[in-house]
Amino acid sequence: KYCSFSMKRKYNASLTESAKRHQFNEKVQTISKNGDGIVDPKSRHMEYWDMLTLLLLLYTATVTPYEIGLLPTRLNTLFYVNRLVDLCFLIDMWIQFHLPYHDHFGHLVMLKPSIRKHYLRGWFTLDLISILPFDILALATNSQELKN
Repeated sequence: KYCSFSMKRKYNASLTESAKRHQFNEKVQTISKNGDGIVDPKSRHMEYWDMLTLLLLLYTATVTPYEIGLLPTRLNTLFYVNRLVDLCFLIDMWIQFHLPYHDHFGHLVMLKPSIRKHYLRGWFTLDLISILPFDILALATNSQELKN
């Protein structure tokens, strides 16, 4: 039950890739059953989610410049589609707070406080700024500067 760090590292190095994946899946299932809410980054659901967020990023990269440069802010279909996109990115931010990451040694970090700290020190600020609803502020304040 109690072994040294070097013994654990030697043991983990000897595992095959499929055994490591199986071991990871068991840990994620165990942690998730305990209510910690860790998301399995290799699950089929995450693959679909990653594809969806990629499509939403492509949509944002193509539509937003056109919208900002040429269209006034109005309550139209595009406005509501953009709110749906913002909601998806907000959900993605929540997922990032529960998604394990690899540290600089290549080890998978699954401790929630470490995951949170890693995300807050990394992409969190940019993610948050990217979903701020400037067009809602423009409509609410009736500001011509923000509308244009």
